[in-house]
Amino acid sequence: MRQIKTIVFFLAMLLFSYNAMAEEPTLSLQTFYARFSTPTKQDLNRGYIEKDRRNNINAFKITVYAGDGQGWELYVKANSHMFSPGAYGKKCGDLKWKFDHENKNSYRRIKTGNQLVATGSGKTDITKYIDLKMVLDWSDPPADYNIGLIFSLKVK
Repeated sequence: MRQIKTIVFFLAMLLFSYNAMAEEPTLSLQTFYARFSTPTKQDLNRGYIEKDRRNNINAFKITVYAGDGQGWELYVKANSHMFSPGAYGKKCGDLKWKFDHENKNSYRRIKTGNQLVATGSGKTDITKYIDLKMVLDWSDPPADYNIGLIFSLKVK
């Protein structure tokens, strides 16, 4: 009888601890920084410079490993309102992002608040390619502009 109680207790503990043992979704970012080439006269006349996969230079490859199937939300935000060097007054909104498969009119401005990139649930891993575009004009002085992007994964 003692052995049956031990087995029942073990099964009950296993059921109660299942959620604690569940594997949560995780995030993998293949590219840790994106560097644009030096803008050309054509880039300045066009008003932007891009990084996209069609030129084998996509900005980011992001994979969400689904884990045991919990829901998740992926967010992105800029770590500052301004590019550095801040002396030039280039705002973070001059950097735009879109999914690689979207058309050229789908770019979204980067903001300092979380922007939803993707959601998911289930046990299927998801990979997203993100393209970047930096808005330029002839008044932007030549500089090595930098801004940090923060990708975060929220598990539901």
